[in-house]
Amino acid sequence: AAPCVETCPTSQNIPEYLYYAAKGDFQKSFDIILRNNAFPQTLGLVCEHNCQTKCTRVNYDNPIQIREIKNFVSQQGKSTSLSIPPSNGIKIAIIGAGPAGLSAAYFLALEGFEVEIFEKENAAGGLVHKAIPSFRMPNNALYEDIARIERLGVRINYNTVIDQAKFVVKGAFNLIGE
Repeated sequence: AAPCVETCPTSQNIPEYLYYAAKGDFQKSFDIILRNNAFPQTLGLVCEHNCQTKCTRVNYDNPIQIREIKNFVSQQGKSTSLSIPPSNGIKIAIIGAGPAGLSAAYFLALEGFEVEIFEKENAAGGLVHKAIPSFRMPNNALYEDIARIERLGVRINYNTVIDQAKFVVKGAFNLIGE
């Protein structure tokens, strides 16, 4: 594997999506990013980009600006290539619509699970939504990533605190969360 991939927390296939971006096929590049990244627009803006410190181009001149290319490709690509797979009949409840809960929902939905998230706040995104200032990341990037997850059929219930009594009532779900 390329050293940049080994340092990427989402194990993005960086060489492959850079290849298609360089050819001008931004949709194919974006499709590759979406394989294992639920938040391409968000991470295109705020990722720590450790991959760039391991970019083999540093042996020749300068590392490739990987995060910036991901940001550009994510703005160009359309998520229409993501299709809702047939349901496998299994329902999953996730407690919390932060980055972990939303990522779990994204990948479960891609595998045919019916996913419903229960969020105690009035907005999704957790600390990404609350802690990253708008000059660093415009909110529309996070909201577009969340909207892509919802288009896969994921339902988010806001202002909903889950306690033991509510879990019993919603007992038809497999529960992931806190």
